[in-house]
Amino acid sequence: MKIKSPKSSFSALTASLSSWRIWLSLALQDILLRYRGSVIGPFWITISTAITVFSMGILYGILFGLERSNYLPYFTAGLITWQFISMIVLESTKIFLESKPYLENFDLPCLVYVFRMIVRNVIIWAHNLPVYLLIALIYKTEINLNILLLAPGLLLLSINAILYSTIIALISARFPDIGAIISNILQVLFFITPIMWVENALPDRFHAYLKLNPLYYFVNLLRNPLLGKSFAAHDLIAISILTILGIAFFIPLIKRYAPRVIFWL
Repeated sequence: MKIKSPKSSFSALTASLSSWRIWLSLALQDILLRYRGSVIGPFWITISTAITVFSMGILYGILFGLERSNYLPYFTAGLITWQFISMIVLESTKIFLESKPYLENFDLPCLVYVFRMIVRNVIIWAHNLPVYLLIALIYKTEINLNILLLAPGLLLLSINAILYSTIIALISARFPDIGAIISNILQVLFFITPIMWVENALPDRFHAYLKLNPLYYFVNLLRNPLLGKSFAAHDLIAISILTILGIAFFIPLIKRYAPRVIFWL
């Protein structure tokens, strides 16, 4: 059994980035194995999301009394972004446990397995994008040059995913019950994050509480460009603060606890 003990968090990060062929291949293999033997393969992801969007979107649009041509694109963009973020958070709680055979037998930084999980979910998110494009086509949603902001938005979200996924993964490896706690918290956050409901439906006195939800800002990173909007200044400020906080926790945790992960599994 070999355990790679990085001299610094920077060396762990650079070593993991230089192993991009490994985590990219593993991520693609995960997708292929999940749908092995299926006729349409990973596009079951697209079909499943499309069914959810049309059934829930139409229902909640009627319940909230919202114009379908405005609500369905908003709901779809928010839902596929939420699925992307929530799956990364949930899978972070068990990524090292699932990678135990690799950790025991290969001399690779533990961040390689975090990258693998994030890339896998980026691929799944990409399979869901056609659902939004179909909704945008049906309801003639304007797609302008702000769609190009999707690339920096995805980059910012991925950077934070690396930081916070690593933090969650290390804590979950040491304290397995964290996974169940995070799962329950995410269920609550889904309902208090504007995914099914629109932000302007919230009374003004509650807007301050909405701004305390970090997932609100991460969702906007991908939803706004899809809806033809640019990034709001307060979103960028909040993301900057969250990124700095993530780095502040990531650096000491990866340096001190990464070599111990294998002993906690």
